[in-house]
Amino acid sequence: MLVVIRGAGDIATGIALRLYRAGMQVVMCDLAQPTSIRRTVCFSEAIRLGETTIEGVRGVLCEDAEVARLAAQSACELSDIPAGVVPTKSVPQAFAAMFGVDGEASLEDNVEAMTEAFADVKTGEVTTAIKDSKDAEGNAIADGDVIGIADGAIHAVGHSVSDVVMGLLEHMEADDCDTCTLLAGEDLSDEDFQALQERIEQAYEDLEIDAHRGDQPLYPIVFSVE
Repeated sequence: MLVVIRGAGDIATGIALRLYRAGMQVVMCDLAQPTSIRRTVCFSEAIRLGETTIEGVRGVLCEDAEVARLAAQSACELSDIPAGVVPTKSVPQAFAAMFGVDGEASLEDNVEAMTEAFADVKTGEVTTAIKDSKDAEGNAIADGDVIGIADGAIHAVGHSVSDVVMGLLEHMEADDCDTCTLLAGEDLSDEDFQALQERIEQAYEDLEIDAHRGDQPLYPIVFSVE
């Protein structure tokens, strides 16, 4: 039996462990930027780190888009309200998809339009490592390092948010993009946010910067390029 759990925080993780140990397959769905506080006991950490182990059970970020789509579709079928799947993987992609909504169109047409709207959006997320690990190239990451995540993998590591953002932008080939949308987290000061914008503008003169305060927890910067 396949069980879909909406959320991957501490309570949902406890339920998932019970179900898994009872022999069931478990898929958990959570935000692209999880807000779990007790991160060391939450499977939501797999979203940030690619995988995590809780009480000997390994949770892995689902990289198979078809499996993720089927799990989300199963959740939609259980809903009393008509629902569809728009397979975004980040908050910036979700914002882009919202511009495709047409209140006069059918559910199916809206799903198609919203999916097309975010197709070219690439997302970067900056947070802090909570344990020793390795990045996508096998380089060491120490507890407390600032890490940059793109496409579900860690591609930049450093000691400052600004340096990691610049590393991610290079990895994401920002030279070939037109727009960069920045969302500042609750722990990033206005002064540091402004300094980051100026640094990006100096490095990428043709890139239009669209900066906002998102005040999201745990992630001092979430950004997208397209």
